[in-house]
Amino acid sequence: MESKFNENYRKKENLSREYRNSARKCKEENDNQHCEQECRYLQMAADLEYELTQISIGAARDRHERIKNELDIEIMQVRKAISKANAAEKAKMSNPSSSDTNHDDGAKKALYNF
Repeated sequence: MESKFNENYRKKENLSREYRNSARKCKEENDNQHCEQECRYLQMAADLEYELTQISIGAARDRHERIKNELDIEIMQVRKAISKANAAEKAKMSNPSSSDTNHDDGAKKALYNF
């Protein structure tokens, strides 16, 4: 029974480490820009670390809790960066440069001042 527990415990630790490594590789492959897949990998690793925290005791529990907290912070930073990048892209698409528009300012003013 204990060997089965240890086996599952080690599998979860290794899988968490693989997810963290995959997140870092994903960022590197994306020219060091954060991406949604990186965030997914980090979230899966954080979920596993939470599970490991729940079944661990003592120093092992503290270590998994610390790793989970670090992952949570990293996830928030990645989401913030992705959000900023998406907002910048949206603003870029919704505000074309003045050379791209052929609108008459007088017509705009007349439209809004009726």
